[in-house]
Amino acid sequence: MRRGSSILRLALASLLLLSLRAQAQVTEVTVPIGKTSDGFSFSTAGALSYKGKPFNPAVQVKAESVQSFRISLRGDKGFAGAIAEDGDGQNSAYLLNLGSQTATPLQKAGTWSAAQQLFWSPSGRYMLALCSSEGQRFIGVNLQTEKVIDGDFLGPKGKLWTLTDTPRWPKGSDKLVFTVNETCNPFDASNCDPEKVLARYTVSLDPATLKTTAQKVTAPSK
Repeated sequence: MRRGSSILRLALASLLLLSLRAQAQVTEVTVPIGKTSDGFSFSTAGALSYKGKPFNPAVQVKAESVQSFRISLRGDKGFAGAIAEDGDGQNSAYLLNLGSQTATPLQKAGTWSAAQQLFWSPSGRYMLALCSSEGQRFIGVNLQTEKVIDGDFLGPKGKLWTLTDTPRWPKGSDKLVFTVNETCNPFDASNCDPEKVLARYTVSLDPATLKTTAQKVTAPSK
């Protein structure tokens, strides 16, 4: 009986591992205006739909400034993330539940997030958007509750952190890790030299809270 239970636990663990691997596999799709790709359609009127059906609430953008959607499609095809690529950099982002055909905007109505890149946590619980406009920050969304969390600009008060590499998920971890250069904040100080690197850090970000921990890695070069 014990042996049978052990085999069952191993089988369940294997299925869970395969599920997580499927979630980790992400397909990137670009949908130009007036075109359809991988089931996603972007109409000339500015609406994004999936398999011929609109999302609720509607994903509607200004067709005169947004010429394409960049879709990040999760391996299990249960969820996707979408970035509306605006010609003026005023990108907006959305979590798309492909099963219920619902959309969760990552920005408030009438605003934009400047989202640049999307990241899916290995646990399959979170989607993060890296946003960049007058500083860099993350916006997160819990896939179970579809609750959106707005992150602060990266860096302590009076400073700016700028990513120097591509964020990554260390093996066996649900924390997003990346390296940043720290500079003064030109929006806070008139005598700021934004080209001068004050310090460099390895940063770990918790997708549930968007809180960060940092460790200095090298002294800035003079």
